[in-house]
Amino acid sequence: MAHIRSKELDKLLALLGGTDNITSVSHCISRLRLVLQKLEQPDIKQIEKLPSVKGCFHHQGQLQVIIGPNVDRFYDAFTKILGISETPKQEIKQGNCKNMRTAEQAHSHFLQFLTWPK
Repeated sequence: MAHIRSKELDKLLALLGGTDNITSVSHCISRLRLVLQKLEQPDIKQIEKLPSVKGCFHHQGQLQVIIGPNVDRFYDAFTKILGISETPKQEIKQGNCKNMRTAEQAHSHFLQFLTWPK
């Protein structure tokens, strides 16, 4: 991905349901991680057709869009068009919990229990 096209970013934003549907956005080493108001709203099949996107799926209350090693540049350009800055991790976790299915919430709470200080 030599150059991030603004048309592609605009298309992704539209497929995600617009700015009103995005609660927060962050990224890891290869994925854009989004907490959405309505997790069912994005058109995953169309998102996966975008040139920069390698895959897209729901996981633990987030929509994860696989971009690859240039995700940091993609994230910077995407947040610029959104007009937002990086979201603190605690806020992201709270948003994730809201979107998780019951089994995912139970699993998350169980993992927290295992990692509590003794």
